Amino acid sequence: MIRASSIPAGWSGDPRLIRLAYITWFALYFGAETGWTLMWTATEAARQLALRQFGRPLDELAAGWAALCRFALLCADEARAMM
Repeated sequence: MIRASSIPAGWSGDPRLIRLAYITWFALYFGAETGWTLMWTATEAARQLALRQFGRPLDELAAGWAALCRFALLCADEARAMM
């Protein structure tokens, strides 16, 4: 929860709006980015590029991306509940 003392001076709005803005952005941004997983697995060349670019095997990248997607879905659920 955001405390009033952590809000920049001069702003007196509802701190829940900050949370709503953040979780909405996160859900939209990472929800739209899920196509990257498909791109990494499309061809052998794409898999090799992902390995070179990120320095991790594809299964580790997919597991990390899945965790981000799960969090994005939780953010979307929270945003819907706040609206």
